[in-house]
Amino acid sequence: MLELNLVYEGASDIDYKISKFPDGQQDITTGKILSTNVPLNAGEHTNNNFLIVDDICDGGRTFIEIAKAIHEMRPTAKVSLAITHGIFSGGYYELSKHIDHIYCTNSVKDVEVESDSDYTVSKDYITQINVY
Repeated sequence: MLELNLVYEGASDIDYKISKFPDGQQDITTGKILSTNVPLNAGEHTNNNFLIVDDICDGGRTFIEIAKAIHEMRPTAKVSLAITHGIFSGGYYELSKHIDHIYCTNSVKDVEVESDSDYTVSKDYITQINVY
């Protein structure tokens, strides 16, 4: 059985595994994330599988920062992202540096993995869940 640590980005009332709401600071004028804190108790949770859950991913910066915070505490962690609505305005490349896999519905658009001369993201990187 796969055991996951759940990080729910959208609300603070979930309490499953480490699923405490990550907190941090963001500059409200620029939108830049200044700091991110994911509350991990090293002795409390020993597995390295993390699932970040939220409703929408636009550029992905919040998820990248959460994954970075997890990797700082657990360098070998496997971090996945599950979202309902994927806009991916920043593309997948930056996300793929920090997040191992994405699960996303096609509620906004069909997921198309892009590639160009500088990088390629594997088609297996994203699992699309068809809702229509």
